[in-house]
Amino acid sequence: MRKGMCMKSNDQPKETIHKQTHRNVISSFTGKYAFLSNFYPAPVTYMGQTYANNEAAFQAQKTCCAKEQQQFSIFRLHNPAEAKKRGKNLTLRPDWDKVKISLMYEICMCKFMQNPKLRDCVP
Repeated sequence: MRKGMCMKSNDQPKETIHKQTHRNVISSFTGKYAFLSNFYPAPVTYMGQTYANNEAAFQAQKTCCAKEQQQFSIFRLHNPAEAKKRGKNLTLRPDWDKVKISLMYEICMCKFMQNPKLRDCVP
């Protein structure tokens, strides 16, 4: 609960209590929630290719060019920060803005379906 202030008609401060909904909120992907990060080292196979982490899989989907996609495979790239950096220099597929959220959803689902130990940790 959060304390707040409101004014009475005679301008004297009156302390009131505002009800606040309490939810379990994950505010960062660190500590016990690090496994939820797209940078977490968990192999994921998506669209026939295997990647070292979600970030590499996601960045590879930005382009339709197979040669550009291959640089993100588990055999060539393990560092998710490097994947994110490389993803900024790709030839973007024309429908990227329309499909990027659904692709991220699918990649995240694959991560947890393909890695049962991670799936069991989901709160």
